[in-house]
Amino acid sequence: MSFASRETSPPAKHMQEPSAQESDAGASAEPRPSSNREPQPALLLIDVVDGFLAPHGSLYFPDAKAVVEPLRQLRDTARAAGRLIVYAWDHHRAGLFDFENLHVAPHLVQGEADVEPFEDFVPADTPNEVAIPKRRYSAFYGTDLDLLLREQNVDRVVAAGVKTNVCLRSTVQD
Repeated sequence: MSFASRETSPPAKHMQEPSAQESDAGASAEPRPSSNREPQPALLLIDVVDGFLAPHGSLYFPDAKAVVEPLRQLRDTARAAGRLIVYAWDHHRAGLFDFENLHVAPHLVQGEADVEPFEDFVPADTPNEVAIPKRRYSAFYGTDLDLLLREQNVDRVVAAGVKTNVCLRSTVQD
């Protein structure tokens, strides 16, 4: 199975919540969310989709099935602990030019069976589980993953997925 860990740096001063003196207290009666929450870890599951793991998948290779149960155990442990779980799925648009296709054949195209989440690897109906579509190898490039992790005060990321040498590596490097 593929695992990687990444520590995030604290948000820059201009990205932090304003102090009580800096904010306009009379602007809203609703309490604002506090960014003073305890730092927490998050789980990032990358490309756990039919294209790689289902026998009908166009990128399927039988040895990939060996990662399914360890990924499920990891996900279930994070879920039981109430941790943020992010599912990052490769999705490309049908019929439109995509720079990635200059060096790899079209793959994981929206509307095709390959992009479906594999078995039960879908976000639970809770705020702690979200899906982020990505169009590049890295789950950070061109997505709001970095913003999501900073807003949730995530200080450690456990990243796991199917293709260590491609999307998982690219994500962890970013």
